[in-house]
Amino acid sequence: MLQAISIFCLAAAASVAAAPLVPAPLLPAQDPFYLPPAGWNQTARGSILRSRKVTAALYTAVPLPVTSYQLLFVTSDAQELPLVTVTTILVPTNAAPGMLLAYSTAEDSVNTM
Repeated sequence: MLQAISIFCLAAAASVAAAPLVPAPLLPAQDPFYLPPAGWNQTARGSILRSRKVTAALYTAVPLPVTSYQLLFVTSDAQELPLVTVTTILVPTNAAPGMLLAYSTAEDSVNTM
């Protein structure tokens, strides 16, 4: 196990040394993309309010070989009240058309906005 971790760390370090670095993204509190437009809470759940192409990067520095997009969309909280959230979609450069792999982390908290 330790050997596998060492190999991964060496590979990551080599990637960082060889790849051009990506500028650090803005924090959500400083990025206007995260501000929903006026009237967003009257929009149907699932509606995409904004989208943009972004650069996905390992440790926010080394670009990954994917095309990536962020979507700001309308959803609901635990009381069925509207809220907005953001998701990121990664499309590998060698992706097979029609194939999809979804990865979702568990979320066990309620939005406090």
